[in-house]
Amino acid sequence: MKKTSDKWYFTKETNAKGLCYIYAYQTQWDPVAKKSK
Repeated sequence: MKKTSDKWYFTKETNAKGLCYIYAYQTQWDPVAKKSK
């Protein structure tokens, strides 16, 4: 059984006023389902 480490992902969003927001979220990749949990 191998150890799975959590990774941080970042997404950037700009609103109508031109303000930029950076969102950070943690997710765990599921190699079987090919999607994040």
